[in-house]
Formats: sequence, structure tokens, C-alpha cells
Amino acid sequence: MRGFWYVYDGDNHRKAFDDIGDPSEATGEFLAPQYPAFGLLYADAAFDDHTDDPGQPYTVNFWPRAQVHSHTKGDADQTLYFDLSSGIQSRGSDMEGYSEPWDPQVQRPQLLMAFGPYNIPFRKSIHIVLYEAVGSIDRRFALEYGKSWKNNSLEWNGLQGDAAKDSIIATGRDSLYQIVRRAEYTWTHGIDSVPDGPESPNLRINAGPGKVDLEWYYGNYDAIGQTHDVTPPNPDVDTGVYDFAGYRVYRAEESYTNEYHKIFECGGYSGIPITNKYTDRDVRRGQSYYYYVTAFDDGTQNTSELFPGVATESSHFSNRNYQFAAIPFEGARTDMDSIYVVPNPFHAQGLVYGGTLEEDYVIEPDIGARIEDRISFVGLPAKAKIKIFTTHGDLVATLEHPDPNNPRSVPESADEMWFQITDSWQTIKSGVYFYFVEGWDLNGKYLGTATGKFVVIR
Repeated sequence: MRGFWYVYDGDNHRKAFDDIGDPSEATGEFLAPQYPAFGLLYADAAFDDHTDDPGQPYTVNFWPRAQVHSHTKGDADQTLYFDLSSGIQSRGSDMEGYSEPWDPQVQRPQLLMAFGPYNIPFRKSIHIVLYEAVGSIDRRFALEYGKSWKNNSLEWNGLQGDAAKDSIIATGRDSLYQIVRRAEYTWTHGIDSVPDGPESPNLRINAGPGKVDLEWYYGNYDAIGQTHDVTPPNPDVDTGVYDFAGYRVYRAEESYTNEYHKIFECGGYSGIPITNKYTDRDVRRGQSYYYYVTAFDDGTQNTSELFPGVATESSHFSNRNYQFAAIPFEGARTDMDSIYVVPNPFHAQGLVYGGTLEEDYVIEPDIGARIEDRISFVGLPAKAKIKIFTTHGDLVATLEHPDPNNPRSVPESADEMWFQITDSWQTIKSGVYFYFVEGWDLNGKYLGTATGKFVVIR
């Protein structure tokens, strides 16, 4: 591992608890368990000698930001050249004699990596190959172990509390080493040595009343909505053997950055015939859902030393709906008898993955609000006007259903979201609120009014 350099989130010593891994004060989730790194795979010996020079990089030096020389600080070219040609092979902060990671001379570290010296004639070049890698514990562990740490019940390999937390997070370094070794293997044996999964299918997602319909396919929909190529049209790219085995469907809730779980598999050893459709009925109205679908092979063509005989999946990112959530709804009602607010009461600390600290909130870019603050008016007719008042009779907000300013508002549904933001763009505080609803059916027929109340606790 030449020029291999990594960093991690240490203890900032400005909080009253061990901050390694940046555990959330609200939920305990380890927010920064990553070990990002980069290093060298190859460097030419000379412009006319394309063999790998094991003596490169020539300089590897750890630099606290306060000590970095640059033109913007007014440093002379000669100073910069001396930095590059020093020949230092630094081992990083652990070997530099600093007492702690939060020492001012260690904060926001940078790495100076230099190659050479090279004599490069005009119009000639050299080749240097670097890699970037990130190792980390699984998101599920960051949530589960973080919750246990928050509750003072975390145990790990005979350790407890902060010591257990820090030891768990440090296992991300093992993942980093593994990823770097794979990068080295790939460079040494060629990109063809990496197993290739089947092609990723296209994915259509349609949220409906009490369900989310998914359909995946290859090619394009034609004018009447028929699909083509419901299985991958091409064989394994390395061997030419058709090794496609089936599909898997994954789902996350509330945010596409949350953990995904496999909810359906067809083909392979599942016993379910291969299909290109799935209806997810294990859903809650108003809940945000994110999906992706992968195709996987049978592993027979994966002869690489990396994963011999292991089935390979297509990309987990190519068809994921990360911009807009799939939100099941109920069809619009034709009466005003079943309108109510959920959740009621709304309790800001009763969230699974949220929190009451502003830094822990997730801002939805398409609505400019926090998903943790979402409440829903349900049982609405096709068209409605909702007015929300304080107990003193002050008008807080007026909502339209459907709302043309909210891309998540679903026409002809019975639901309308509100993120507790007033007409003057303020977040409401704790208290009791009343609502008054006027409704019309799809044809504009007036259906009457409804009233109710809800409670907000912050």
C-alpha cells in the first residue's frame, strides 16, 4: 500500500462525551464512522519506461492545514518545490508526536504526495494511477449499536460504553483495507478480472391507494404501454454465456439515505418464477418509500479470485428513486365525515430516526422543509381548502388540496401533507390547533365543511 493515507472522525473534545464517530445526541446513530483514503497503484519509472517504479511516491508528508504552503499565502515557488522534493515519508499524526487528534496542529489534515524527479521532454508524458476508497461499518450497525450506546447498554468483545463504540467504528478500517486490496488486485489483473453482474433494468414506480406498484424492464415503453425485454438481452460480457438468474427488490423508508432491505426476490433459489412486476402492499399511507431493483446472475461465470462462484448483482444506484419518494395514498372521498390529522398528537421526540436538534434534521430539497415535521390531513375529498388556527383564533396557515406548490401533493387522493410551516414561513410551536375544512368533489360540487383539532408537542 504505497502512499496509502486515511483519516477518520476523532474526538473533538468540545463535547461532554466521547465524540469519535460523531454519534447523534438525539438517537446515538454513528454519523461519521467512515475511513476515507487514497493511495498509489502505479507510477511510470520514466517518460520512456512504462514499468512501475516501486520507489514512488517520492514524498509523502502529512500537513496540518495551518502549515501548508501555498501561493494564496504568499509562499515562494522555491518553498513549494522544497516541500515536494523533500523525500519525507511521513506516517501521519500517529507518528508525529502530537498528544491528541484535536491538537490544533492536527485539525483538518492534508496530505502532500509528490512524484519524481522526472525528466519529461516536450510533448511527452508520464502515467500515475491513484485510487480513492472508503471503508465503514454497515449503516445498520451504525443505527443499532448507536442506539445501544445512547442507552448505555453497548457491549462489544468484552468492552462497554465508549470503548466498545470506538472499537466497533475502528472495524471500518478493516473494510477499507479490503477495498484497497481489491483495487490493487483489479489494477494488477485488469478490469476484466472483476465479475460483471447483469445489466440494470429500468424501473417504473407508481404509488396508489394502500400500495406501491413496481415494474422493471429493458428497452422502452411503446405507445400503448407495452414493455420489451423483461429479462437482460445480453449474456455475460466476459464469457458470452447467458447466466442471468433473477431479480431482487429493495426498499428504504423516509429517506433514500436510510438502510435498504430486500423485500422481494424472484428466480434463483427463491422458488418464485421470474417476473418483472411487484406490488408492495406492506405500506402506510403518507409514508415515503424508496426502491431499487437489481438483476443477479447464477455465479457460474464468476471465476475471479475476488468472488469465485458468487452471484453478482447489478448496480444498486442506477434505478433508485432518490429525488421523489413513492407515497401511498387513499382515493379521494366523496363526503366530509372522516377527516382527521395523523399523527395526533405530534411528538417531536417520538421519532425513530429523527431528533430535536436542528443539525439532525433532514431537509427535503423539493419542499424546503423537514420530513420529521410532517403531519397529514387524511380523509379529504378531491378538492379542499384547509385553514389552521391557534386556540386564540389566529389564522396560522391556509392549505390547498391538491397543493400546486408541493410536488408531493397527490391529486385525487384523500391525503394532504403539512410540514408545520405557517403562511409567514415560521415553524409552529407546541400547542393545540384547530382546523376548518371546506370540500368539493372532482366535478366541483360543494360537499360542506368539517372541523377538528390536533396537538403539537416539541
